[in-house]
Amino acid sequence: MINFWLGKIGGFLLVTTSGAGIMIYASVFFLSMLKFLVALLTAAANPRFGFWEVVIPAGAGALLSVVIYTMFGTQIRLWVQRNFKRKKSMSFARRRQIFSIWKKYGLIGISFLSIVLSPMISVGIAVSFQEDPRKIIFWNSLSIVFWTFMFATFRELVVGFF
Repeated sequence: MINFWLGKIGGFLLVTTSGAGIMIYASVFFLSMLKFLVALLTAAANPRFGFWEVVIPAGAGALLSVVIYTMFGTQIRLWVQRNFKRKKSMSFARRRQIFSIWKKYGLIGISFLSIVLSPMISVGIAVSFQEDPRKIIFWNSLSIVFWTFMFATFRELVVGFF
């Protein structure tokens, strides 16, 4: 196994070229594309991960998924509707509830609240309300950076406490 150090702001990031090390980073990266909170918790629970090793794979995966879902969200939604038809349509009350949430919180609120669960949910809601793609990417990216740094900082405080 070959290890080498790359200098980063605030510390060092250990990059390993072994297959197992790369698989850990890749799993956090791809998991954050689907479930951002689960990826952050997985990365934070790994004792080998430092601050930047939590931030970079989890943040990069979520950022990539926001761009992909924003650019291809409408096509993905149409493909899913075409191939996986619902037996019954959404009720009027459910549609009204979704619309009232959108009116109450807007793009910024939805980005900061639902991105923690999944980037797909946040972008899907924004795309369905035909929001500007640049705004979707900006606010979701800002939210990802905020939550990633919050979880990584919290992890460092907890690890430092024990």
